[in-house]
Amino acid sequence: MAEPNAGAAASGGRTAVPADGFRQSTILFAAGAASVGILGLVGLVLDIPVLRSIYPGYQTMAFSTAVLCIVFGTILASHSLRPFRGKARVFLQLVVAVIAVIEALELPFNIQGNHFIIETLMVRIGNVIAGQPTSAISPGSVVLVILSAIAIFLLLGLPDPSEGRHRDQNAASITGVVIVLVSLTFFLSYVYGAPFLYGTPLIPIAAPTALALTCIGAGLVAAAGPAAVPLRYFVGPSTVARLLRTFLPLTLAIILFESFLDVTLPLFSKTHDALQVSVSLVVFSLITGYAVIRAARGLGRALEAEERKRKEAEEELSQKNDDLTAMNEELTATGEEIQANLDELARREQELRESEEKYRSLFENLLDGYAYCRMIYDDTGRPVDFIYLEVNRAFDEILGTKTVKGKRVTEVYPGIREAFPDLFGIYGRVASNGKPEIFDLDFTPSGKWLHISVYSPARQHFVAIFEDITVRRKAEEVLTLYKIFTENAHDIILFIRKRDGRIIEVNKTATMNYGYTREELLGMTIFELRASEKIETVTMQMDRAAQEGIVFTTLHRKKDGSDLPVEVSSVSMVFENEQVLVSIIRDITERERAEEALRQANKKLNLLSSITRHDINNQLFSLKAYLELSKVSLGDAAKMSEYILREERAAGAIERQIVFTKEYQDLGVNAPIWQNVEETLQKALAMLPMRDIRVTADVTGLDVYADPLFEKTFYNLVDNSLRYGGPEMTTIRIFSQESGRGLVITIEDNGVGIPAEDKKRLFERGFGHNTGLGLFLSREIFAITGIMITETGEHGKGARFEILVPDGAYRFKGRS
Repeated sequence: MAEPNAGAAASGGRTAVPADGFRQSTILFAAGAASVGILGLVGLVLDIPVLRSIYPGYQTMAFSTAVLCIVFGTILASHSLRPFRGKARVFLQLVVAVIAVIEALELPFNIQGNHFIIETLMVRIGNVIAGQPTSAISPGSVVLVILSAIAIFLLLGLPDPSEGRHRDQNAASITGVVIVLVSLTFFLSYVYGAPFLYGTPLIPIAAPTALALTCIGAGLVAAAGPAAVPLRYFVGPSTVARLLRTFLPLTLAIILFESFLDVTLPLFSKTHDALQVSVSLVVFSLITGYAVIRAARGLGRALEAEERKRKEAEEELSQKNDDLTAMNEELTATGEEIQANLDELARREQELRESEEKYRSLFENLLDGYAYCRMIYDDTGRPVDFIYLEVNRAFDEILGTKTVKGKRVTEVYPGIREAFPDLFGIYGRVASNGKPEIFDLDFTPSGKWLHISVYSPARQHFVAIFEDITVRRKAEEVLTLYKIFTENAHDIILFIRKRDGRIIEVNKTATMNYGYTREELLGMTIFELRASEKIETVTMQMDRAAQEGIVFTTLHRKKDGSDLPVEVSSVSMVFENEQVLVSIIRDITERERAEEALRQANKKLNLLSSITRHDINNQLFSLKAYLELSKVSLGDAAKMSEYILREERAAGAIERQIVFTKEYQDLGVNAPIWQNVEETLQKALAMLPMRDIRVTADVTGLDVYADPLFEKTFYNLVDNSLRYGGPEMTTIRIFSQESGRGLVITIEDNGVGIPAEDKKRLFERGFGHNTGLGLFLSREIFAITGIMITETGEHGKGARFEILVPDGAYRFKGRS
């Protein structure tokens, strides 16, 4: 009775020894086998008798046996640390299978005194490595190697312990036990000085080989785990397991120890046999007594625990008996109440019949469709059909059917199962598990949208109650389209009641642009948004929108009091018997700003073109005049030289004018855009010879609305500092600061600065030592979008240019 319990405990994880203990034991024994194999190879190579044969004259460990012990030990240890899976496991199974086949072929040759080709080759390799003749594998070792390979093959093929395969575990464990018994027997024969098979035609198993194979066998038993035979009988809390764990090792120890004394004591003394027996009895008595005391304590504690449980169970049983007695008395007392309840039940049955008549009337006059059905399943439990057991009048009215009672749904609606597989799935699921469900269905056979509630009053039956929601679903579809259109539109959308101008709906863009909340806008009229215009003008435009639609531009008043320039496209529609104007409104602030900038640029271009043309004409007139004078003065070298000099000056002036037109030709060609100041500055600096000048810029996230030539202004300003800052200049600093008039961007250096007498003409065309156009052109580029530039530095301390950007022409990223 205890043995199955022990095995169950072992397989379920409730063993006396943790699984980690068996894994560690496997690794320890496997490492021992591999170590003996390695030491045997060392003994062969270095000619150390104690390593290759334990004692001179004994059979030496075969080279092939040493290699196989290393291989088997390594596989066992590695598999215990981390089980092999996939291709690695298949490869190792193939390796051990090949080893088993080779050794099986070797066995008949070996018994006859010969060797298979593989073993012959291994002996030759051993001879070469050792430098002297080495032994071949013994037939006993061959048999044990084959058994080891089979057991390792089974262990490698085992899944996780929780997945089963106990038969393979048992086979591997029992094989390990056989290997241990045979190998240990041979090893003990060496210990006792009477090794087996010596003096026979067969090659005996060498002592190192017997020790290594003993370790492999023990490792196989440990690797098979506590759920396998025979370890399953030694683990767990059962009495049998406790006794086996105590007395079997003790018995083996006594037998081995006594045998050891019989062999060894005569070698060291000539003590009388009676004294030897006495000493042995005393030692064994002490060991046995200690083991029995430990076992008795464990069994005693277990018996005491069982006794406590028995007493607790008796007390609990006695308590329950008392409870049953009390319950019996209560049941007896309740009998009269039951009889009274039966009388009450009869009365209520009469009331129920009357109530059923009322509910039948309610059922027939119910506005929602009602169907009571029985589900039909196929052999696999899949719902394939259902029968209408009961329907009400509304069912036929909504679906347009007649006399469906008693019919299958596939009769009433052929092809319905293929058209609505999900419907059958829901009905079948509710009829089987009893959990109610609610869903909407586009029931195309009747052209209706149905809102269906289904529940199960009995197994394999269901009740479906449905409402016709066709009109509601169409309205929801329209509403969904409206929401998609309005909420994702970038333009403002207002719905305005025609008769009083009341705003009845707005989209999110409207709240973002006007600054009002949705609730605030819904409490306003269109006249309040157009506060700067006459009511008559607004009313006239609303009339035109209602008649034929209208597109116009106007100003709308924002919550902060500022005006928003907009373009309005307004048409009329009827909603809930009310005439409503749908106005799509576009913010044209940027467009007007760009148009104004282009107008300013065109104005400046026209003016500058006129001035430039006039200047060039003046210089051409002077050039022609000096050319005529030169013709007359060909014989006068002094005058000729003077006229040529003046002609060159006139030509140089014309050249400067042409250069200026090239610089100026792109001004205002493209509309202004938002430009990042930091990126623009970096582009300008990349084109300039900055030498060792340090530039610091604190304009992160700043954008300015300016002409696309904005980059040219920074180039000109920094270039001005580089040209005229002097050799003492080391730093150029750019930063911004908001003021009451807008944003001031400052560009300053620590050079020599600009003399006071030059400041008044600093931005005039032609003033300066280079072309005289850089600062003039910068001022004109700024002016296109209303930006002003002034020089406020102090001579001797450095130049300082302040660029005033008006409100609305600058912004900071990340700031609302």
